Amino acid sequence: MVLDRLFLWIFTLACIMGTILIIFRAPSLYDDSTPIDVLHSKVAEKKMSMMTMSFDEEP
Repeated sequence: MVLDRLFLWIFTLACIMGTILIIFRAPSLYDDSTPIDVLHSKVAEKKMSMMTMSFDEEP
């Protein structure tokens, strides 16, 4: 029973660490390129410009 509990903790930690590593290695997490719909759509371009204007304003 002691070994079962030890292996349960090792397995749990390995699963959590593996999940964290997979999420942080996702290529889209570090991608700062402009989305293709913003490049080719006037509606999306206008929406993005409105969003950046609202972030630029100081409260």
